[in-house]
Amino acid sequence: MPEGASARLLLGATRVTMTTDETLQLTATVAGPAGSVTLARMGYSSTAPLVVQVTPSGLLTAVGPGEARVDVRAELLPDGPEQEASLTVEVRGAGAPAVLIEPAIDDTSPTVGQRLTLDRGQWSGQPTPTLSSQLLKVRAGAAPVEISGATQGTYTVTAADVGQGLRLRVTAQSSSGVTVAESELTQPVKTASAPAATRDPLVQPFASTSIWNQPIGDRATYADCSLPGTYPNNVWAVLPGAEVDVLIHRPTAPMTNVYQGPWSTDRTVPTQPLTVVTTAPIPTQFVWPSQSANLAVAVLLADGRTYRQFQPIARAVPGGPVVTHALYADADLWGDGIRGAHGGSAMSSVGGTLRLGELRPGHATGPRHALKATVDMKYAHRPRGTVGSAAWRQDAYVWPSNKADSNSEIQAVYGVRVDGSFKMGSLLAIPRGVDLAAQGFETSPGRNLAWTAQNYGIYVVDNAYDDAFLLAVEGGPDGAFLSQFQADYGFSFAQRQQTGATASAASPASAWRRDLSRLIELLAVVTNNSASTIGGGGVPLQAPAPPLRPAP
Repeated sequence: MPEGASARLLLGATRVTMTTDETLQLTATVAGPAGSVTLARMGYSSTAPLVVQVTPSGLLTAVGPGEARVDVRAELLPDGPEQEASLTVEVRGAGAPAVLIEPAIDDTSPTVGQRLTLDRGQWSGQPTPTLSSQLLKVRAGAAPVEISGATQGTYTVTAADVGQGLRLRVTAQSSSGVTVAESELTQPVKTASAPAATRDPLVQPFASTSIWNQPIGDRATYADCSLPGTYPNNVWAVLPGAEVDVLIHRPTAPMTNVYQGPWSTDRTVPTQPLTVVTTAPIPTQFVWPSQSANLAVAVLLADGRTYRQFQPIARAVPGGPVVTHALYADADLWGDGIRGAHGGSAMSSVGGTLRLGELRPGHATGPRHALKATVDMKYAHRPRGTVGSAAWRQDAYVWPSNKADSNSEIQAVYGVRVDGSFKMGSLLAIPRGVDLAAQGFETSPGRNLAWTAQNYGIYVVDNAYDDAFLLAVEGGPDGAFLSQFQADYGFSFAQRQQTGATASAASPASAWRRDLSRLIELLAVVTNNSASTIGGGGVPLQAPAPPLRPAP
């Protein structure tokens, strides 16, 4: 294994539910540098053989109702240590209790002194199961705590609950098995007189429940994504790199025509005859050179809440024509913030961007929102079916993306993944069980970015079409994140792979480059990220973002 590399044993899930006599084949993979490790001398065992039996090849057979832990051990070759992973298996009888309507708490924004109604939901099962309930209080990042005596149909919120969410756990039990279901977690309890904290939508836009502001949950499941932290045959690979999002927050600037222009040639020259794509408030002195980069754009309109989004932008001289190529959907700063002008995925131009004021020295953590990245999609899932067909194209992306552009499709033909996990729109994250302090990060921005990657994740929004890993950063008339980073740390945010592999290996820039390689190698796909379980669901690893200030 290369020096400084790490590997770990991964199972496809951490918990599964089976019925009696059902079988399931366990699979185990290694997350680490591609081609550097293999599995050898696998071993499987169950803590409760009367509940589940497991063969040497990892075939599970559900024997009878109950719960068991299946332990997996493997030796990693050539030089890796023995690794362990475990899976919790719940076995239910054929007539085991099943929830028809989930348990619920009647108010999801409780305050001290409020009397809550606790609904156990509706259940089926043969024989009819006996129900018992327990109210839990949950603090972000901590284990749930049972509230003493809170086992009946109502509960009066107390001052001891302030700052913690509430969740109702219902257990249904019969001779056929035991089933547990839980309500959705409420917002943290507040005192009745406490004013709600707010945040500025221009600094951290979109709703608290937006994909960009929602933390990873404790029910997230992970799968290896195989993104390389180094490219052995390309010392010029960009690791890390930057994809600039042009953000213009000047709603009182003159309304300016934005003209249709080319994608590949000089972008500052509109095509003829002149066609106005849109109008937007853009400062007269603002210029942007012709570049080949994607350049997703968001311009705040005069209403102070709507982003006009297009891609790319160019203007040769002050007051000259502003040119773009494609117009995308508007975004409301108080909305979900999913759609935008990243052409590979049609995802937001501003959500997930490293903003001015973020990743600065002296901060204990990284940004408290999800990030977004442009990566080489040849390392993604290879779509199934006939190349170019509608079904094939649809298999190239996953929610919240609603497309995979043609370049992504071209790259995807050579995709190395066939398990369907890593696609355009995937949420990548460092699994919550990884101890970041033990990973050897050398720089404060590297440690802080890893914290964000573990607690909020990174969405894949565009295809680099080259050996690169590019994080989205802010540029525009208010300044440039890249200039801020250079001034703060004394080296460039963007580095080539050769930095750190030469005589300058001891430089801060080299340490920063190595940190990003470490971060990338730790990333896995959050496989249960969806519209109903953003970040995987469950208890958020961090406190939810405060609500936005009132809309204009």
